[in-house]
Amino acid sequence: MKKIDLHLHSSLSDGDYEFAKVIDLAREKKLETISITDHNTWFCLDKKASLAKKKGIELIQGIEISAKHEGVELHILGYAEKFDGNVFKKGLDKTLAGNKERMRRITANLVKHGYYNLNFSNILKSKPPQACLTKHDVIKELIKRSGMEYGEAKKTVEEQSVPYGNWAMTPLEAVRLIEKAGGLAVLAHGGETIHKFEKKYGKGKGGKIFFGFIGLLIRGKLRGLECFSTKNDGSMTEKLLAIAGKNGLAVTGGSDWHGPVHHPEIPLGGNWLPEKYYRLFMKAIKNR
Repeated sequence: MKKIDLHLHSSLSDGDYEFAKVIDLAREKKLETISITDHNTWFCLDKKASLAKKKGIELIQGIEISAKHEGVELHILGYAEKFDGNVFKKGLDKTLAGNKERMRRITANLVKHGYYNLNFSNILKSKPPQACLTKHDVIKELIKRSGMEYGEAKKTVEEQSVPYGNWAMTPLEAVRLIEKAGGLAVLAHGGETIHKFEKKYGKGKGGKIFFGFIGLLIRGKLRGLECFSTKNDGSMTEKLLAIAGKNGLAVTGGSDWHGPVHHPEIPLGGNWLPEKYYRLFMKAIKNR
C-alpha cells in the first residue's frame, strides 16, 4: 500500500521543522508521496521538490491560502506538478503583509497585558520575509522571554488573538489565484469547515451556507475536497466523499501535520489517501 500524506507543514509557516527535516522524517516514516502545504507562501517550492526527489520521495508542490467567507476563517489548498511562483509572489503580497500586521497586533496586545519584554522585531527576524509569520512564531518568542510551557503560551497568545482582517482573500479569490498559478484548488479540511459554519450560524443555517459556498467555489473552478483528515470521524469522511462524488471533485487527504510541539496529537506517517483516489487526483492535476 502506497503511503501518501498531502497536507504537511514546515517552519516556513507554522510547522516545527525546516522543510529539509520534514522530508527526512517523511522518508523515515516510509511516506512515498507528500505535499508540504505551507500557509500563504510560495517560497522554496522548487527546492522542496528537488530535495524530496534526491531522497526518493514524490513531492507534489503545495500551498494553503488563508481566506474568509461570511465571517468564517478557512483555508484553500493548492497543488501542482509545478506552480508559477511569480503569480503567487504578486498575488499573495497583500495576504503576507496583512498577516504580518496581524502578528504585530497580537504581540502589541500581549505587551499591553504585561509581557513587556516581547519585541516584534525579534519575531520578524525569526524567518525569511517571503515566509508566513504565524501565531506559532509569537508563541515561540513568548516561551523564550517568559519560560512558559508551550500549552500555557499558546493559550496566552490565543486570548490576545486578532481575527483575519480585510487583507484576507475570499475563498473564490484564493481558488482563482491557485488556478492562475497552474494549480488545482482544493477546500482544506472539509469537516472542520462545515463545523465552523455550523458553530457560527447553527446547524441548519450553517449547513445551508456551507452548501451554497461549495457551489460558488465549484463555479469558480474549485477542483477538489480534502475528505480524509485527522479532523474527521468516519461519518464525516463519508459525507465529504458523497459531496465530492456528486460534484465531480477530486478527493484528497492529509494529516495536517505540523510537528511534535505545535500539534503533538497528530502523528506523521499515516496513509491519508487510498490509492484509487490518489490516481484520480494525479490525473486531475495533469489534466487541469
